[in-house]
Amino acid sequence: MTPRNLEEVRKEVEKIRDNFGKPVEGKIKPLVIGLRRWGIKTRQSCEGHLSRALSYPWVSISKRQVSRVVKIMGRHNGLRLPDGKKNRNIWVLRPGGVLRLMPEEKNRDLEGMQKDAIERGLFLQNLPDEW
Repeated sequence: MTPRNLEEVRKEVEKIRDNFGKPVEGKIKPLVIGLRRWGIKTRQSCEGHLSRALSYPWVSISKRQVSRVVKIMGRHNGLRLPDGKKNRNIWVLRPGGVLRLMPEEKNRDLEGMQKDAIERGLFLQNLPDEW
């Protein structure tokens, strides 16, 4: 997989607006940028909210993107981190009308899952071009 230019992707994501004119939320934006850098088109996203909708972060993608998502997300989905600690930052695809990329353990505290989304996004943004 060949990555796209990171600065171009960042500019592209800055222009995205939902039906209410709101931009991509800050705590999911790094993940949206990271996915798009690797050619994965995102459709919708949410950083998660305790007061409404879903209480965990997520990004929806088209079903045609499955193999790309599995390949790129698998780079960071190991059960153990390099230091031997358990990796709690594992993301899975939930099937439905659209595919939703979301934390595997979605019953954790929202702030922790949002930090995971940011961490995962920065990982994808900084993944070497030739991995």
